[in-house]
Amino acid sequence: IRLPVLIVDAFNVLHASAKAGLGRIDVTRLTALIAHSPWASEHVVLVFDGTGGRAAPGRGSLRHPADVGLDLESRGSGISEVYAGGGMVAGASKPPDADAVIESLLEREEQMGRGRLATVVSSDKRVRAAATGARAKSIGSEEFLKRLAEDVRKAHERAKRKDGGRPEFATDEG
Repeated sequence: IRLPVLIVDAFNVLHASAKAGLGRIDVTRLTALIAHSPWASEHVVLVFDGTGGRAAPGRGSLRHPADVGLDLESRGSGISEVYAGGGMVAGASKPPDADAVIESLLEREEQMGRGRLATVVSSDKRVRAAATGARAKSIGSEEFLKRLAEDVRKAHERAKRKDGGRPEFATDEG
């Protein structure tokens, strides 16, 4: 089964949250928003700069960017965290940043014939150009957050219609 993959430039998205009208959000809130969206059925990879801390319960954490490709093949839907500073990429003179890891992921997805199944979230021009080169879709961070907020709003409306309000058999006639 070829699951679509959503590759998120995590710090880029977190920094765009205020512009999207969500105030400042953290990783926990971002993952909760994604988990309640249509993207929850995809494999979501949050890519961070740095070496990262401990992953929250239920979230995978890859310390070495080279392990990401293997992880994409073995996982179903869910959210993984990748820390770009966790290890060296072959042929690199310095540890990679999140952009370089995203580029590597996109290159690998394209080589595997899955480029069109990938969606990249970033407002970074370098990352979006890499997505275009890999035939992946891309969406800006602010737009992505607005879509997530809209998904949550719609989910709340559906829940209200199902659980709250009047029963279907009730009418205005006495």
